[in-house]
Amino acid sequence: MTLSSEVTRVDAVGDDSTVEFFFNFKTLSTAHVKVFLDSVEQGTGYSVALNEDQESSPGGSVTFLDPPAVAVAVRVQRSMPRTQTTDFSPFAAVRATTLEASLDAIVMQVQEVDAAGTDYTDERETVLRADFNVLENAASTLADAQASAAGAMGSAFAALTQAGLAAASAGAASGSASTADAARIAHLVELAVDFCTRQLKPDGVLVAKLFHGSGYSQLVELFKRTFRVVKPIKPKASRDRSSETFLVGIGLKKS
Repeated sequence: MTLSSEVTRVDAVGDDSTVEFFFNFKTLSTAHVKVFLDSVEQGTGYSVALNEDQESSPGGSVTFLDPPAVAVAVRVQRSMPRTQTTDFSPFAAVRATTLEASLDAIVMQVQEVDAAGTDYTDERETVLRADFNVLENAASTLADAQASAAGAMGSAFAALTQAGLAAASAGAASGSASTADAARIAHLVELAVDFCTRQLKPDGVLVAKLFHGSGYSQLVELFKRTFRVVKPIKPKASRDRSSETFLVGIGLKKS
């Protein structure tokens, strides 16, 4: 066989009537076909049939016992085992069909690993963008939130304030922040520091997630003017190529 297509899955949407869904990617076994409904892998409730000639007509179909409901996401995906099951003995004759099947299996495995990496990047970007859309409105409402929090706290003071204000920058997928993002991040952190000067205990702590780059040094100076101790921390879980860091301010300076 040859592999002229990089397709490893097909997506569809249920309509509460269709039970048969077709796929056009090549596979070596029905056991390598996985079925998902709304991202949940299904173990039962369906059958898989492969086209007889996977060379000229790759793919097959999945037939459900009950039709997926309206708007349910249906995914049919190839998932090869990450193993090598063919043993080639030294000096023994090798059938061309056996060698071809082994090469096809390797290429399929590579395609699936590549597709999985793309999925992770796309999903991460989607989550980051959704969070960032929320932050777009945060600067205009945070002042009101501060006033509400101060009123609710009354004479009480916070011991710890955490500001994960940079977590959803538009450039965070690559571990950096754009100039526009940096300006928004700086403004939000400034509001958080201002809140701390009025509501944080004298020995309280502010932890803010930032990115190195435009505006970072100014925020460090702001922390130094506000707190007795300032410590930048790079978490072990953070990737080496990421510019993210946590800035910790401990103990308010007397005004």
